Amino acid sequence: MTEEKSTPTEEEAAPLEEVAPANPLEEKMAALQEQLLRTAAELENTRRRNERQLEDTAKYAVANMARDLVGIVDDFGRALHAIPEEQLQDPAVKTLHEGVKMTEKALLQLLHRSGVTEVAPKQGEMFDHNVHQAIAHVPSDQVTVGAILEVMQKGYRLHDRLLRPAIVSVAKAATANES
Repeated sequence: MTEEKSTPTEEEAAPLEEVAPANPLEEKMAALQEQLLRTAAELENTRRRNERQLEDTAKYAVANMARDLVGIVDDFGRALHAIPEEQLQDPAVKTLHEGVKMTEKALLQLLHRSGVTEVAPKQGEMFDHNVHQAIAHVPSDQVTVGAILEVMQKGYRLHDRLLRPAIVSVAKAATANES
């Protein structure tokens, strides 16, 4: 038995002709148009990304300086608390105290205008690892486990970013041995 190879009829061949490109120039033009659209989209994405980077740079450019300045604010606070109450009766000490207090206030106002705000948790507030740093876990049955017992140092934010976490001690469950 020999197999006869038949040639396709015109009706069978027609679908093949429709699939074949009508014009190679149209195909090339479609490919170039697709490439143009992709390039335009990529350019727009790059433009938006650069705008965001410029905004962030302008917004957070003072971060390093602000981080250093909040340390100076802490020093002013320590200086104010170091003067015993009875020494404030001396006019010279009182004048010095007022001058340090005014300087601290001016520095805090400058930081606030630059977008720096305090993170000052209160005793009994729940610990938040996003803005607090625990340096001690103290057994306590007086407050809820995980509550802040003491604030050792205020924290600060620059706009929505944390410059420095607040340094705190946190309550943990009191055990029978520690009571």
